[in-house]
Amino acid sequence: MKRKEILIQALNDSDEAVRIAASKAMEQLEIKYDIEEIGSIVLKGDKLEKLRAVYALGEARHSKRALAYIVKATKDPVEDVRSAAVRVLGELRDARTIKAILERIGDNKKTVKLAAIEAIGEYRDRRVVPTLIVQLGSDDKDVVVKTVEALGKIGDKSAEAKLIGMANSKDADIRREVLKTLGELEV
Repeated sequence: MKRKEILIQALNDSDEAVRIAASKAMEQLEIKYDIEEIGSIVLKGDKLEKLRAVYALGEARHSKRALAYIVKATKDPVEDVRSAAVRVLGELRDARTIKAILERIGDNKKTVKLAAIEAIGEYRDRRVVPTLIVQLGSDDKDVVVKTVEALGKIGDKSAEAKLIGMANSKDADIRREVLKTLGELEV
């Protein structure tokens, strides 16, 4: 007999505790089936379907399978799907996904790169500071500002010297963000 059929039968058991256990198990099983179905959309759907699926999987925040599908979406050929996947991972802040986000910091599409920098800042993990410091040398002002913001969220003092060197930038937006971040770093 299949697992689902056994659980359905147990819903009619004479013992209330058995019926409750069967009901909870049934819910868990349905969620797992849903994750696989949604995950298959991430792999094979069109752009809009993939985007919806990525955000739906983000709601299953404690599921390893859901995380695996979202991580796969960070490598999707569609830029918007990669950006969405990175944003969702940033919101979830699951340490198992840091590597996938760090890989997207090197993405050739600006929206994905910016989403990855912002997402990695949400982790507040000091180990990513060296990767972010490299991004401070970018010729793209938006990348630099977003990186400074992320360093501020992390608050690690190891970025202080580099940020002090940027306090006199010709760009007012960069100067403003650098000064704000210097105030956020640990002492």
